[in-house]
Amino acid sequence: MIEQLLANKETVPYAMALAAIILAATVGFLLGQQDPLVMCADYIVKVEQAEALQREQSMELAECKAKRAGGAVLDCDNRIKGAVSQALKNHKDIVCND
Repeated sequence: MIEQLLANKETVPYAMALAAIILAATVGFLLGQQDPLVMCADYIVKVEQAEALQREQSMELAECKAKRAGGAVLDCDNRIKGAVSQALKNHKDIVCND
């Protein structure tokens, strides 16, 4: 068989090219077989960090909303006191006038 290849010298480059293609495909396949967790480890870490940041920012937002709501209640303290005083006065007037 080698004698036939050497007799037809124009087929030698084609045989070498075919062998190189087969070798490259085999090596590429063997090197390409990696665990998906290894290949995606950086992305998994980035997703975990983004989720942790999102949870932290959600907690900060809830805290700010609670502080704002509490501040609004404290700002209304004078109005509430006035309304309670008026309600007690009205109740006293109704009860005492009967």
